[in-house]
Amino acid sequence: MPITTQDRTGKGLFKRSLTGAARDAECARMRAAGYLLREIAEHVGLKTEGAVAKAIERALRDVQAPAVEALRASQQHTLDLLKSTALDIMARDHVAHSNGRIVHGGCPGLDAAGNFQHDGCTFNVPGTAYCEGPPVIDDGPKLSAIAQLQRLLEREARLHGTDSPIRTAIEGDELVIRIKGGVDMDAV
Repeated sequence: MPITTQDRTGKGLFKRSLTGAARDAECARMRAAGYLLREIAEHVGLKTEGAVAKAIERALRDVQAPAVEALRASQQHTLDLLKSTALDIMARDHVAHSNGRIVHGGCPGLDAAGNFQHDGCTFNVPGTAYCEGPPVIDDGPKLSAIAQLQRLLEREARLHGTDSPIRTAIEGDELVIRIKGGVDMDAV
């Protein structure tokens, strides 16, 4: 099935056609059957063994794409559940504990009329007022949830390939790395 013409985009790049995908699949089938790259090139009408190797790579990507997308969707579902849980934890207040008991702040005391200035006061001995004060809020669980959410968002960005691209180049005798958006080296 020789291919003599290929469509190009407006920018001069080759467009992948169904015919090209079929040729790539034929290259992969022939290679699996034990044909040499040279033999495959002659059979499908490609000029070089390198072109055959690239066709086989494209065929492998095509075959793996549905499975990869299913895996990506499954991982995204899990990430969504984990993010939802982290957001729920962040939305709640958590009280501090010590030795299995809730930690209370000091009592703000009595107002001018002799009444406690907040709810939560108890009376230990009849006729004697005692106040433990309000529970102390523990920010630790919220901070942990924020850190976990950040890791989940970073994983999600890697899963979908939305991280900032990194470009490398060799200029003279130095390796130069450029990160889109830049990096504050003082923060590193």
